[in-house]
Amino acid sequence: MTPTSARHRQNDSHEIAFTGNKTCARRLLRDYGFDKRWSNETLRARWDGAAALLDWWRALPPAMRPPLNSLNQDDARAFIASLERRGLARSTIKSYRVGADALTQAVRWAWEMPVGEDPHYRPFEGVQPRPKPRAVPQLDQAKLEALPHDQRRTKLEVLLALLDLGLSVPEACSCTWAMIDVSTRALTRPGARRVALGVPAVRALEALWWAQAEYRRNVYYTALAWSPETARKWLKKVR
Repeated sequence: MTPTSARHRQNDSHEIAFTGNKTCARRLLRDYGFDKRWSNETLRARWDGAAALLDWWRALPPAMRPPLNSLNQDDARAFIASLERRGLARSTIKSYRVGADALTQAVRWAWEMPVGEDPHYRPFEGVQPRPKPRAVPQLDQAKLEALPHDQRRTKLEVLLALLDLGLSVPEACSCTWAMIDVSTRALTRPGARRVALGVPAVRALEALWWAQAEYRRNVYYTALAWSPETARKWLKKVR
């Protein structure tokens, strides 16, 4: 299908920005996708997110609607929060986020000066759905207390403390001593995200530090020295 003229695209972008017109949005997103050499499958996926953004925008009180050519990160977060309230899967929300971002870029792409296509205009950059809290294993305290007071029990206590902080079993098993700073009660996760360590984690990590052979305290060694499979095996023993 032949793309529309530049003048028609400008008219469509104005109509989308101020009225949320879906017909114009579909047509403009098609032209934008043609310019970016999207496949038909990519265009369909982008449109789902674009349509969700328009639905969110039109549901706002008119006085609260931001022009769709000048969304900011607060607007992007509000849109993502609306998807979360609908109970959509995290993967669906991420896909809709990409489509919504594509529409905002398309509106800018077709706008005449002084707006135009701005490489620094990224209202959705870094805005992601909140991770769902991980389910912490339900433990049988009697089974835990029945374990011998050896290094395996200490490792299990460390594992449980890290799971309580929101780490997954593979993440907990991959933690090296370089990532753990008991003195400042901090654990640095991949991506430089820091997690504050509470009393259970600090106490268990200190006990594990002294229980291990000296060579295993090297910063390059993992604290638990367990594979995820081994960790899950020991978790089953105390459930």
